[in-house]
Formats: sequence, C-alpha cells, structure tokens
Amino acid sequence: MLGITSVRNYSLESGVGIQNLQLVEDEAGLVGTWTATGNTDDCVFQIAISSNAASQNGLNLETRETSFVLPNPVACSEITVQVSAGTSSVTDTITIVMRVTTAPYLRDMITSCNSIQMIWEAEPYEQNMCEVTHFQMFCLSDTHNFTIPQMVTDVQHRTFDILITLLRPDIYYICNGFIFTTLAGFSPPSANIEFWSNLDSVRDLEVVETADSIRATWEAPLNSEECGVAYEVIYTNEVLGTSTIEVVGLSHDFDIELIPCTDYTITVTPISFTGSKGTAVSQDFTPSIRVGGVDNLIATDAGDSVVLSWSPASVGVCPLTYIVQNALNGVEGDRFDTTEGPITFDRIPCSESQFSVQVLSEGVYGPVVVTNLELGSADINSITEVVTLNLDGTVLSWSPPITIGLCEISYIVDIENTFGMQQTATRSTSIDLELIPCSNNKFTVRGTANGILGAPASVEDYAPVAELAPPSHVSTNPAFTSATITLRGQAIAENLCRVETAILECSDVNGGSIVREIDVMDNTPRIFTVVLDDLEQDTIYTCVARLQDSASGNEFAFRTVPLVEKDLIISDVSENGFLVSWIEDYGQQFVIGYELVIQSLGPAHRVPDGCSVDSSLFSVSLSNDELSSVFIEGLPDYSYRVVLTTYYTLGISLQSNTASARTLTGVPDIPANLALDFVSGSSETYDVSAILSWSSPCELNGGLRGFGVNVTASFLLGGVQQRVTVALGVDAEEEYVNAIFGKTIADINPFFTYEVAVNVIAATEGPSTVLEFVPPPACVCGVNDVFDV
Repeated sequence: MLGITSVRNYSLESGVGIQNLQLVEDEAGLVGTWTATGNTDDCVFQIAISSNAASQNGLNLETRETSFVLPNPVACSEITVQVSAGTSSVTDTITIVMRVTTAPYLRDMITSCNSIQMIWEAEPYEQNMCEVTHFQMFCLSDTHNFTIPQMVTDVQHRTFDILITLLRPDIYYICNGFIFTTLAGFSPPSANIEFWSNLDSVRDLEVVETADSIRATWEAPLNSEECGVAYEVIYTNEVLGTSTIEVVGLSHDFDIELIPCTDYTITVTPISFTGSKGTAVSQDFTPSIRVGGVDNLIATDAGDSVVLSWSPASVGVCPLTYIVQNALNGVEGDRFDTTEGPITFDRIPCSESQFSVQVLSEGVYGPVVVTNLELGSADINSITEVVTLNLDGTVLSWSPPITIGLCEISYIVDIENTFGMQQTATRSTSIDLELIPCSNNKFTVRGTANGILGAPASVEDYAPVAELAPPSHVSTNPAFTSATITLRGQAIAENLCRVETAILECSDVNGGSIVREIDVMDNTPRIFTVVLDDLEQDTIYTCVARLQDSASGNEFAFRTVPLVEKDLIISDVSENGFLVSWIEDYGQQFVIGYELVIQSLGPAHRVPDGCSVDSSLFSVSLSNDELSSVFIEGLPDYSYRVVLTTYYTLGISLQSNTASARTLTGVPDIPANLALDFVSGSSETYDVSAILSWSSPCELNGGLRGFGVNVTASFLLGGVQQRVTVALGVDAEEEYVNAIFGKTIADINPFFTYEVAVNVIAATEGPSTVLEFVPPPACVCGVNDVFDV
C-alpha cells in the first residue's frame, strides 16, 4: 500500500517556488518528487528527513534535481520529508507499507540430559517496525512432531527463549522457527536446526604426543552430573585402523605405535546412565617426524661401476628423499636426490672416492652417513667410449672415458671420409685437423691404456665451408662463330663445398664482352661446359673463369675458326679416272661431312656422230672421319669439272674452287664396219682387186690420226707354205672421224689366200680386226664384174 500526502502551502520568496511534493514508495525505495517555479538555474534543494525509525531519522540530502530516492525505508515507519530552497519549502509525510519480517535465526542452543534450551532472535525492530505478535517453532522427528509458540512481550526486543523438556532419548530432531507479523503473516522459515536428544559433548578435548605414544584429555559435559557419564574413546588411523575403548576418567594414554605422516583421529563421546550418548567430539593429531641416518652404507666395486647401497630408512609413511653426494680426491662432486637405492656411480680408477647419504623427510634432515672407496691403475678393467666427442671447426675434442678414471691414457683417432681413412695417435684430448672443406667426416676415437683398447666413440660432421679455387680451363672447342668451353672446378679431393654457379667472362680485341652464368648441375666431376654463340670468325678471345661471388679467376684464350676456301688437288690421273684431294687446316674437327660434285664435260677428242657421250653429273658424299681425298672413276681422254662442298657444324657449308681434270688417253677400239669387195678389170687377163672399207669406232679414246692396214698373202712355194705381209697405212685427221675409209688391194693372185688386219691409230694404236679372204677363181669375166667375198 502506497502512502501519498500533499501539502498545499508553498512560498515564492527569493524568486523560487516549491509545490506539489509527492512521496511514493516503489521498488527503488522511497521516491520524492516536486515542482519548482521561478529561476531554478543552479538552485540547490535541501531535503530534511525525520522518522520514528532511528536509522533514517535526521537525514539531510542536497540535490539540483526535483526528485530524490531514499533506498530501503524501514517497514511500517513514519517518514516526514521537508524540501526547501532559500526561504521556500514544502513538507509531506508518509507511512511505509507493512512487509513480512525476515526469517528468525538460532542464536544459541544449550543441551542437557533430557532437555534443550534454544535462544532465537527475529529481525530487529529498527529494521522492521511492523507489529510482530508471536514466535512459533515446529519440530519433526521419525517418531513424533511438536510445535511450540511464544508470544511477543517486548515489541522492540524480539528475543525468544524456548525450553524443550521431556525429550525422548536418542531421537533426531529437525526444527524451524517462524515469526508472525500482524496482517502480513508468517515470515520465511529459519534454517534447519538439527540435533540429537542426548548429552552435551565433552569440552576442551586435547591430544598431545608423549615419549612413545599419545595422550588425550578433556573436560566433562556441562550436564554430566545430572546424567551420570562414562566415555567412549575411539582412535582411527589410516594404517592401524580403528580401536574403541570405554573409560571413566577425563584422560586416556594410548598404547599404540606412532606412525609419522599419518593422521590420528581421537573421538570422545559421553555416555549417560540411560545408555544414551552425547555428541561426539573429535581431534586430529599428526605425530612429529623423527629422522635417523641410513644403515649399512657401503660402496662396492662392481667391475664396471661403483654401486652405493644402504638399508632403506623408515619414517612412518612419510615420503623420504636420500641426499647423495660424492667427493673425488677431496673435491666435492654433484649432489642429487633420490627416493631409493642403490645408486650406480662411474668407476674412476686412480682415485679416492667418498660417498655420503643423508635422509630428508618433510623438511627434517637426518645425520650424514659416510663411506669410502679407493681404486688404483690396476683396477682398470675396460675402457669405455670417450665422452663429449665434438668437432668445432677443425678442432676435434673429447673428454677421457669414465672407466679410465684419473689414470694416464693415449688415444687413437680414425678419420674416415669419401677419400679413405687416416689414423693418428695422441695423448691430448683434442687434435687440430686438416679437413677437406664441406666434407662429411666420421671421427672415431678410442682410448688405450695398460694394453687395453677402449670402445670406439664416433661423431659425423661436416668440415667448415671454404671458398673454392676458381675453375681451371680444360679445353675449348672453337667453331666459326661459336665455341664450346669446358672448365673444371677445384677437385673434390681438395674442396667438397658445393658449387652452384660459375661465371665466364670473355672479351675480344675490339672491346666486345660476353658474360655467361653456368649452372653447375653435377658437383662430382665438376666439369662445367658452356657454349658461346654469336662470336666473330678467326678472332682471339681472352676469358676469365671464376665462381659466383668470387673475385679471383683463371685466365685463358682461344681463337675461333676461319672459313677458308679449299683448293682441290687433281693427281694420279689415269685413263680410268683421277684422284681429287684437299687439305684440312684449323677447324677440321667441326667438319661433319663432304660432298664432291663431278660433272663430265665429255671426251676431249672428236667422236663419230651418233656415238653415245657421257655428260653426266654425279656426287660423292664423305663423312668427316674419312680421308680428305677420293678417286673419281672416268672414261679415257674425258674432261671433268669438280667442286667440293664442306659441311660444318651449326649449319655452315663452304664450297671450294672448281677444279678441272682430263683423263689420260686410252687404247682405241677396233675399226667399225669393216667390209671387202672384189672388182675385176680386163677380161683378157686375171685382174681382180679387193676394195677394203671401214669407219672410225666410237671408242677412239684419243684424237684420230689414222689407221694401220696390213695385208698378208699365203701360198705354197716348192711345197713350202710361204707368207708375205705388206703394210699399207692410212693417215687421217681428227676432223674426219665421220668419214668412210677404204683401201684397194690390187694384183690379187687367185692362187693365194689373203689376211687383212686393220687397226685404229689415235693417241695410241689400237688392236687389229682381221679379215681373211680367198680371191675369186680365174675366169673370163666382164670388165666390170664384181666379186663379193
């Protein structure tokens, strides 16, 4: 319910008027609003609050707004608000609405053998001024329920003293308290109050540690006289378990083992003469930690190590740490912690070792226990690997094997790489090496002493990077306008660092410059090949070969090939042909082949019309690995024209000068068309002549000069066969090769037989063709009769 009261009076003094003050209660609290007239700029309103509730009486507020909020006003209280500015003011009064008081709470509870006294308190009057009529408590149990009311006798002091008697023993109760507010009803319930109807608990329970056990003491419950009391004493331990004993006095000495780092719980419960038990009281107790030293500490030479052992210590169930430290020849070594033994140490001959063990538990240290062990050079049983083997640059270093201890030792060092293995010996623990840059090396070090060769220790690592020497010139294969250059990098046996790029810079006498980058694809042979194009013929180039990012280089020079016209040489001329040869000079290695073209110009002499003449054009191809000469087959006394074309790499070809050749004359063929006719003369006598005719053969093989004619007559004289030969030559000019030649053989004897041999005379005399005939018989014939043979 909201209370609103308006006050009509207002003032207009000082130029500011205040009116219509309204007080409204909402969720934010008490809200006051008003209106102001006149000049309210920078006006400060004074708010004075008076109330019958002490917590909000006499409050004074200031605001520049025409409203204010008073949070959490006291329920059922009366509040008067005056708002003023200068001499102007307005007043209003409101009564705060009723609300239910908050839940009561139990301030104290006193138990006795058969009763319970509870002291309850409700919400204070100054926080809630609404009328409270009575307090009511409801209790529940498994067997019965009950309720207890109590009226309010003092409005401003809301304390309720509840006494519960005739409780049944050993009953578990749950109780709640309520406050009833007039016209508003019951408050929310209090928190559950739970209890057993029994004795009070013992007081001042204390547990202390004695020399060899623990002792518990306590004070009797307050209601022990009414109830008559004995005590149930229980101890609980995670190792020993639980044990119960009943005592009459106010203390108990336990006859139990003290186990450090375990918790003991001592519980004391009073027992009444009725057999009911009071509330148990417990006290936790943890024994103190007492740490001793280890027993049976001994260092044993195990042959390949030293074993430090001891009997395990026991400090209850406390976690233990053994602090182990050794000293070598009086110099303390590393200290380390362990939770168990034995511990293995490196065996160090030629030394005196001291070992100590100390027990630590929960921050408590035990005494230090010490044992000693001495080993000499005769105690070297084996030599293990050297340790911390490492390559730093070109320095290989290591530390002596553990098993050699402090005895003297020598070392054998094996260095193995792609190029083989080398071995050296030293007494030092480092060696400076001459390594092939960038080579992958395997270093093996073994110790040796007293005739014992130690186990090998190896490390693989790359030698440091070093700049390679510039490439060297291997060969140059020059062409006419190009050159193939082969370079070789520094041998991998000297430097294995990888080469990525080589640089070739070349220049000629005319100032031309060529730069080529060569990508090195294979670092094993380190052969770099580069082709330079667009060069000038017959030019000397000076080149420098270097590696990328390197200033130093190797210089060399080469000359490109000139294109030289070849002169053909004709030799070994015969009637069957002639030899063509030529000379290859600088650049022969770039020849890929030859082509020799031969044109026949025909015979060098006249031949009869109608004869076949060779005027062919043919070629002969040769590879570059054949001899630079070829025999051309031809016909006798023929003229030829010869041209040589040389084919080079890069598609270049070059033609030689034209050479002429004439074969030697040969032996002419036999005359052609040889025929014989008989012609008779006078009829009175035997007058017969033989007319012989022929023509020039096609194969004169030289210029025609004539013919040889030999006539041989055969007859019997005195019964003896006789032969007579007469030479009848015929001269002829070369221009008459188409003529029909003839010869008359007169005075033929009819009783003879004849043989005629005719041969051609050209550059040489040719073979003869032979014609045999018998004259016609003697008879009377007409003058012009012709006798055919």
